[in-house]
Amino acid sequence: MDLGQLYSVQPGDGVFYCWQWRVAQIEVYGHCHRRSHRVRLGSEHRHRQQFDHKPSTGVPGIGRVASAGGFTPFETVNLVAFASAPVAIGTATANASGVADVAGHLPQTPFGACGLQAVGQSSGKIASGIISVRASLAVSPNSGEPGNTVTVTGFGFAAGEAIGVEWSNPQTLLGSATANKNGTFSAQFAIPTAAAAGTDEVVARGQRTGAAAIVQITVE
Repeated sequence: MDLGQLYSVQPGDGVFYCWQWRVAQIEVYGHCHRRSHRVRLGSEHRHRQQFDHKPSTGVPGIGRVASAGGFTPFETVNLVAFASAPVAIGTATANASGVADVAGHLPQTPFGACGLQAVGQSSGKIASGIISVRASLAVSPNSGEPGNTVTVTGFGFAAGEAIGVEWSNPQTLLGSATANKNGTFSAQFAIPTAAAAGTDEVVARGQRTGAAAIVQITVE
């Protein structure tokens, strides 16, 4: 699907990313630091479109459905997430009432607000919303003996923030990692030698935002 091209400009107070939609000649601007967006439309598209999505919060990789209205009946509607760059995450066809239910998965994106837009491919109409991104954690393998090495991967933390990783019981600092521009990190740690057999938890906490996530692990 050819959505357009991404380019940047520097107006003097920071870098702005501009997305040029080929299908409707609409430019969407997003400030890379504040993660806010504004849309410049032609006079025929200045009215607000209906937009709703569930759930209102989410973690990267988890599916969600956005319901957007006010489009031309039966036109194609693209759902775009504004992560570190605009990413197309879903497509649907509007019904006879001009409403489209678009399913998509949130891409890897930092902690905080992430903009969503449903864009009519033929009409150029845009419906906008915001989803709150929270942190999540995964561990592989999810079981092992004391001393074994596991890989902990975190999503939805702030870009570039330091993250402390702890074992829950007994409380033990496993180490630290730094999230990339998408708020993701991956690091290897050893299961503490004092860990008892059974189910335990690994906890990751962002040192700047306080964003936290927990994942369970089985000690054999």
